[in-house]
Amino acid sequence: MGRGAKQIRSMGARVQAMVEETAFYATTADGIEDVAAVDLQKLGAQVEAWKTGRVYFRAPFPFFYRANSLARSIHRIVILLKRAKAMSLDEIYETARSLELSFIRPEQAFAVRPRRLGQHPFTSQEIGRVVGQAVIDASLQAFGQRLRVNLDDPDVALNAELLDDDLLLGIDTTGDVALSKRGYRAYQHPATLNPAVASGLIDLSGWDPSCSLLDPMCGSGTILIEAALKGWNVPPGRWRTAFAFQRLAFFDGRLWEQAKEEADAQVSQRPLQLLGIDRGLKHVKGARMNAEQAGVGEAIHIRQGDCTKDPLPSVEIVITNPPYGVRVGKRRLMAKLYGDFLDNLRRWAKKATKVLFITGEYRAFAEVLAARDLPLLHERGIVLGDLPTRLFVFHVG
Repeated sequence: MGRGAKQIRSMGARVQAMVEETAFYATTADGIEDVAAVDLQKLGAQVEAWKTGRVYFRAPFPFFYRANSLARSIHRIVILLKRAKAMSLDEIYETARSLELSFIRPEQAFAVRPRRLGQHPFTSQEIGRVVGQAVIDASLQAFGQRLRVNLDDPDVALNAELLDDDLLLGIDTTGDVALSKRGYRAYQHPATLNPAVASGLIDLSGWDPSCSLLDPMCGSGTILIEAALKGWNVPPGRWRTAFAFQRLAFFDGRLWEQAKEEADAQVSQRPLQLLGIDRGLKHVKGARMNAEQAGVGEAIHIRQGDCTKDPLPSVEIVITNPPYGVRVGKRRLMAKLYGDFLDNLRRWAKKATKVLFITGEYRAFAEVLAARDLPLLHERGIVLGDLPTRLFVFHVG
């Protein structure tokens, strides 16, 4: 019997050994790691730490099935194979060379997805090359043959991330398409908010299905749709047809079907007070289309209007991602837009309203708040793609 066959036969024992406690990390937007940690804890994870858009946790090995289906504020779920200190390419090679290859079959192809943050005398591409060579060398010993490389459509994607001197080697169970790409968008707004961040804002607001929620500049409706999905317990991964874990050597179709059935069994429709306004009729129609595509059209009420001067409903929570002047609008007009909106909101608020306002024009908005003597409850930075923004939380009324 060859070494490859022995490797496959022993795989089950190794996987069983990992069931009790397996190291993972999840990626998320930089700035909502604490929210993502709570998201994972609610699903059963034991969170250990978070930093720089990553949450480190432990959970039973099959946890990735459940997390990929149900995690709302997460981009990817990664099985953490090795974590070590590394300052050189040689150290990276040695760490990668020590990997056990129970996650891949000899006939499968792999790719390395490298990423680097910090100052290093080498590039991300060099990290990818070195880790790839280490895996090939390990496969020669484990299987008696070289693993194939396929950068475009690999069976297994190996994450190799160097964050300063912190080396992470792990198996991406999600795939190249992040969990935040829900799949319900029939209409694409030119400045759409990341759904994982939208879900994080909802959690930060303290919203629950009994609360009224308004997005006065709702764009394509992402915040409202995410609230409806949360309020009805709809799995955010429902529209996804493929995950990276389905091609891994230890994929168990029975466990995956069980995870999906358990998630679907939690869906429960109830009346929700989710209200949206947008000035653009095109966006209003698009938001309604997206809500219908997500199956929550009945839960959301969206109308055309101008939140700076039209009557506004009195609600408990306002969450909005207004124009920044980067993709939509002009930056010099943002301070006026923000100020006019706040003045109108104060005019119509009949009860204390909690407001969450995220913007890339945070200096202008901070001045608007100060001029109206609205004290902050909370403020934090959140990175949207490559764009630094700030979230402001305060009360009106």
